[in-house]
Order: sequence, then structure tokens, then C-alpha cells
Amino acid sequence: MKYPTGFVNDPKQPYARLISKDSGGWVYEERAYQSRDRIFYVTLVIYDEADFRNPAKYSGYKDLLDSFTLSYPKGRSTVKDLSTVEGNFRWYTQEDMGLKLKVPANWQNSYNQAFTQFSSADGRQWIKVKITSKEEGLTLEDWAKRHEQMYRDQINESYLKVDSAPASTMVAGVPAIEQKFSSSDGAFWYSEHDFFFFKGNYKVYVEIAYDPEATEQEKKELVQTIKQSLTVNQSAMNPAMGEIADDDLVDQNQMATIKFAEQKFSISIPEHWKEIRGDGITKTYEFLGGNAMILAGPGKIAAVRKEVEQSIKENSSSYAYLIKENKPITVAGANGYKLYVVGNNDGARFEKTIYLLEKGKNMYMIAFTVSEWVKTKALEQRLQKIIDSIQFTDGK
Repeated sequence: MKYPTGFVNDPKQPYARLISKDSGGWVYEERAYQSRDRIFYVTLVIYDEADFRNPAKYSGYKDLLDSFTLSYPKGRSTVKDLSTVEGNFRWYTQEDMGLKLKVPANWQNSYNQAFTQFSSADGRQWIKVKITSKEEGLTLEDWAKRHEQMYRDQINESYLKVDSAPASTMVAGVPAIEQKFSSSDGAFWYSEHDFFFFKGNYKVYVEIAYDPEATEQEKKELVQTIKQSLTVNQSAMNPAMGEIADDDLVDQNQMATIKFAEQKFSISIPEHWKEIRGDGITKTYEFLGGNAMILAGPGKIAAVRKEVEQSIKENSSSYAYLIKENKPITVAGANGYKLYVVGNNDGARFEKTIYLLEKGKNMYMIAFTVSEWVKTKALEQRLQKIIDSIQFTDGK
């Protein structure tokens, strides 16, 4: 039996129709309806293709799909309103955390284990709610100061503006502190309005980032709607939540030693860095605004140095590379070279620092790529600590 696909000119409400089947045999019928500037998607999933091909059974499925309408009959008590949208916002509930708040209706939930987050399509606006266990003796004032210092340690002073001093307010029925910040990633500036408050044994951090070019009324509506709607019901929390660690308290300078046994080489890196690629001789780590690559293997640095310099030359037009330093160095008894290069990627400035070392039959490369917006004294000291940690266990 054949069914129409493409555009269906239904006299009541025309729609686009697509039928597909996955590798498991499930059949999907998807419909798209347009009403003014909005598009509504309705999808039916049928587990057994035979049911889809059976006219009698499909008739019931079609009746269900055809029951969709672009209008809501408010006067009919038999129709239940399941919509969570109110005006330009919709309700969101996180039952495990006892959290409830309004978020912009067209923002998407970004899954993250550490916090709840909704973002606009362009990623330049968001709401982040982070609930963690409260440390004994912590005050709101101390927490807000600690948070500000964390920003100053992470973001270059030229890319950070503290727009206001901490001020007292009320959120979710309890005393809170609010503060405004502006920061840039080198390409765009972001404005945020932060709230800090305690609920029982937990502390709640709320970060609202809005379009700097939005009108004052739009900014106010966004912040006030979220602030006034937000509730945290500790008694409704999942008892299994227990102690919730705060990753903001992780010691950024706590180091872990990485060993390359065959190459008789070790180096220490911050424990909080995320490994994104690793094999026998190469490891790559990611951190806020940058990454690090460590390579250890047989070879001579003369050839590698030539390749690195050639790569910089070939990409100089794309990234406006400028070699600021290219000099011989000695690290932990190994001779080599240090290259320091600055560049620009679509207006966002960055730098690369490349260490090339040779010891015995092996060569070693430690390369840091750092966006200018995260180049702080704290990060520079951390990177130097990594270089100072280099050890060679056998010079042969």
C-alpha cells in the first residue's frame, strides 16, 4: 500500500509529510505544520512495519495524527492543557533537585551533569542553575567574593568587567546576593547577572547571561521572570542526592604526573584538565580557553622544528601568525628550542608556546595553545609549573 509523502494539501490544515524506517525496522511518520511564524512537528513511531502497512491498523494511527490541530479549544473541558508555555517563557522542573523556574520558551536544555542549563540558539544567552552542598561556615559574602576571584584568575583583566559590587536581594524566599559581570571570549562580549543564595544544606548559584544589545526592558524581563519564578524545595529533593560536590572548589594547581615509560620521560599537568586524545606517544588535554599537546617518541628535533616552522609559515595568512620568540633552551638537562607565536582567529587573538627537546634517541614536544582572553598570571604560573616538572629518567 502506498502513502503520500511530501506536501499534503489537507483542506483543514496542510502539512509536510515524511516517512522513514531505521535499521531496526521502526517506521517513523513525521508531519510539519506551519502557523504564522511557528512550525509544529508531530512524529508517530510504529515498532512493527507490518502494522504500518496494514490499512485497518494504520487507519487508527492516521485518526490520531489527524486529531492534531493548530488551535486550542479552551471551552472544552474534555481537552486537557499540557502546555508549560506562558507568554515568552515556559516552566521547567528538575524533580531530583526540587528545582522549578521559568525559562525562555525557545531556549534549549543543554545537558550537563554539574548544573542545569538552557541556552539560546546562538549560544550567546543562557540560564545556568548550579546546586551544590554548602561548606560549613560559608557566608554569602565570602562565596560571592570567592566567585569573583575565580573569574579574575580565569579571565584576562582586559576581557573582564565587574559591573557591580555584590548587593543584597531576595530569591526563592531567602536572602541572596546579586552581582553583574561582563566578559569576552575574544569574539563576543557577554553580560551576566548572577545570584547566590542558600537553601538548607545547599548553596544555589544562578547565572543569567543576556544579549548586551538587548533593550533594558528585555534584560529586565528576562532577569525578573527567572528570579521571581525560581523555587528550590529541599524537602522535595531526591534523598539520594546527599552530598553534592562543587567543582569550583577543585584545586586548579593540583598536579598529576604523566609518565612515558619507553621514552624515559615524565611531566606533570593539572588534574582538572580533560584528556581529549591519547595514545602511546601523544596526549592532548583541554582546559578553559586552550589546550596542551605532549608528544614523546624516537627522533631528532631538527626535522620536527623544520616542520613546525613550515606549518607556521603556511598558515600565517589564515591566522596572522607572528613569531615573537625562537631561541635555544635547556630544560632538565635536555637541549632544544622554544617557539612563541601569536595569532588571530576571526578576531580572537591567541598564542602558541612550543617546546622542542631532545635527549638521547628521543625527541619531545610540549605545546600550549592559549586564547588571549584566558591569559592570566595564574595560568602563566601553571604552565611554567608544567615545564618545571619535566624529568628524564635515562639520558641514553
